[in-house]
Amino acid sequence: MAFITGGAHPTSAANPEALFRDLPRLDHGPKHLWAHQADILRDYLNHRDDDDLAIELPTGAGKTLVGMLIAEWRRRTFGERVVYLCPTLQLARQAVADAQASGISVVDLTGSSRTWDANDRLAYTQANAIAVAHYKAVFNSNSQLGDADLLIFDDAHAAAGAIADTWTVRFEHGTAAYQEIVTVLTPGLPGTSAGRLLAPTHDPAMWSEGYLVDPQVVTDNLAGLTQVIDDQAPLSNAKYAWGMVRDSVDACNVFVSADEVIVRPLLPPTSTHSPYTDAKQRLYLSATLGAGGELERAFGRRQITRMAVPEGWDAQGTGRRFFVFPQLTQEFARADADASAADAMAAFVSELMEAAGRSLLLAPSNHALEQCKQTLVPAGYKIVTASDVEISLEPFTTEPNAVLALANRYDGIDLPDEHCRVIVLAGLPVGADPQERFYTALLGAKRVLQERTRTRFAQGAGRATRNANDRAVVVVLGQPLIAFAGDRDIQTGTHPEIRAELEIGIRNSSRRPAADVQTAVKQFLDQDPAWNTDVEPEIRMLRDQYATADDALDTKALQSAAPYEIRALDAAWRGNFGQAVQEAERAIQALSGALSSGRIKRCGTTWPRTGRASPRQRTRRMPRRRTSSHMPRTWPPPAPHGCQIVSSPTAPSPPPRPMRFASTPSRLTESLLTRGRSVRPGRSPARSLK
Repeated sequence: MAFITGGAHPTSAANPEALFRDLPRLDHGPKHLWAHQADILRDYLNHRDDDDLAIELPTGAGKTLVGMLIAEWRRRTFGERVVYLCPTLQLARQAVADAQASGISVVDLTGSSRTWDANDRLAYTQANAIAVAHYKAVFNSNSQLGDADLLIFDDAHAAAGAIADTWTVRFEHGTAAYQEIVTVLTPGLPGTSAGRLLAPTHDPAMWSEGYLVDPQVVTDNLAGLTQVIDDQAPLSNAKYAWGMVRDSVDACNVFVSADEVIVRPLLPPTSTHSPYTDAKQRLYLSATLGAGGELERAFGRRQITRMAVPEGWDAQGTGRRFFVFPQLTQEFARADADASAADAMAAFVSELMEAAGRSLLLAPSNHALEQCKQTLVPAGYKIVTASDVEISLEPFTTEPNAVLALANRYDGIDLPDEHCRVIVLAGLPVGADPQERFYTALLGAKRVLQERTRTRFAQGAGRATRNANDRAVVVVLGQPLIAFAGDRDIQTGTHPEIRAELEIGIRNSSRRPAADVQTAVKQFLDQDPAWNTDVEPEIRMLRDQYATADDALDTKALQSAAPYEIRALDAAWRGNFGQAVQEAERAIQALSGALSSGRIKRCGTTWPRTGRASPRQRTRRMPRRRTSSHMPRTWPPPAPHGCQIVSSPTAPSPPPRPMRFASTPSRLTESLLTRGRSVRPGRSPARSLK
């Protein structure tokens, strides 16, 4: 046979921008770099040694090409192994196609590692190609891509769920594990909630509720809880997450809802996950990085450097959205209390969806989605689900009359041009799991999650505006979501373009006849001259006005508190409870600086709810853990992430909700330190924390 020689090796380039000119692009690949892309690539050279770096560019601004060029340049220049991670399989396949069209060497390593092509795997290992994979290829208990030098996270705002799942043990309602865990921890649930949770059917109101089990009760029953999960986890996929948290289960919270029970830390302890931390650099790409420390909390990083957004792109969006608020119109303003008005409003929304042919329906939970599918989807229309579009969107985009119905999926779906012209956002995009439901429904602390909610809202509203010429109608349903969209304090942190579009949408729905709103929708989609001459200039004017606004004070305070929260969690995970308490107190101090303005007040959320101090608690003992090298500790410490924003400096503070396990911030340090002095069985008092 003929022998194969190495041939010519790809040459490096002075920088990523220069590399683009040398790539063997296909005919349908990009012909040139946009000016802002070149600016970012030049600026990257000033940050190439940063451990954690974030780049923000709006949808349609070419952030994927920027990330791929950086990846290819580092692969060629330094011989580095690079993994490019995406939140969905469909986006990963798209990234592979786009990279190949640009002349960039990539291999598809999505799916189970057992199915990977051996040659593709070797190409990555030898740094001959960039590996494109799902987030979970790195964030799992046995990563096969743990030797990367550079990790690139596309749509980084969407990573929180995939990362948290690595350390989240889940059991669904109806399983033996759910029944046993709720039974063991019944004393830590308020009132009669345990009995209602264990019932075979639920009151509809319970689907929106989530309960935090009293951490004191969790600690007192740690041996029983551990035994239940030891017995039940091997019978399901929970065994993988249980292997990640078992040795630090006393650093976790337990949340229960009508559909599942979860055991998880407040923040992901990524500092213990070498496939993530061993990379020389972690690069985060997103259209909505957000503020307030949400990116840092999602990835468990104390500091992530943000590159400056190119001039003009900090205010400019992609495409145009016309927000419609049916419940603000004359006919449907009382739909919540009037069944006939609610039915008429559902028919109104259904007509909008029918006129569009294809539409996207987004709801915060499976339960909410099922209700919307029954009332909103036009008769005879095909309902396409998440599993149908896991790999390709064609099951939806090739149907002339269809509704893509998704629960808690506000990103990772691109529906440009005629693929979709109507999006229905049904309900406030929070409450995806029991922890979020606890914050929102029982604690009444929606402001705790407002940055996350803003990001999901912006992402969901932008699914059908993927380029500069795109346009889509966004229908906003539900009083909580309407209040969120109309709250000027909350919207201070929203992207200026979306904030301007929201103002126009509210103005053109409020107290208007529904027929007039329907006419406005048609004019917008048809690009009627009235829209282009009257409305478009005003949106741009408002956008430019909002672009000069500063971040809200609470956002800055939350950002400054994030590093201390992460240090506190890391210390607790390692068993250093004393340091955890100190870091938690520093986080509270960082938030307390905003108290004088009246805009932030602390409220007891996950961390401070450690049980009422009592003589019994002061003398209780911690159960032994499997490993003997850890210091005694109890968790969680006080949560600076739990804060509530009030709209006025003079607004009185509402009384705390009466909850079984509530404690006051004034007793926070005493409670934590008391629990920290506990001595586990077999330990001498000399080894306990003082």
